[in-house]
Amino acid sequence: MACAGTAFLGVSERSVRNYIRNINDASDTPLILQTDAGYVLKDHSIDYSLIEKPVHLEFDHRQRAAMILKNLIFENHLDYVKFADDLFVSDITIKNDINKSVRPVLSRFQLKLKKSGSV
Repeated sequence: MACAGTAFLGVSERSVRNYIRNINDASDTPLILQTDAGYVLKDHSIDYSLIEKPVHLEFDHRQRAAMILKNLIFENHLDYVKFADDLFVSDITIKNDINKSVRPVLSRFQLKLKKSGSV
């Protein structure tokens, strides 16, 4: 379902879905319902002060690659599934960022990434 407001808001449809999921997860019952006409509020007596503004921004592949490198430098590891969840992107997106942007940077310094664990 395309969201007409995504361009106006400057966010992706995926972000809207994630925001709505987070809002609904924070409540005992869903507050926002998806209909054929779009999203609607279930209860108009919502206390909006209880809803926190998301703290993340939309990042492009270059920004994500820089964040991955920073994480590797300072933490010496990266849980890419958790990283993807934190940025509201798929783990495949992070894998692609690593393969297309991070590995080439590391190879210039004769560095390689090593996988550990079950992934």
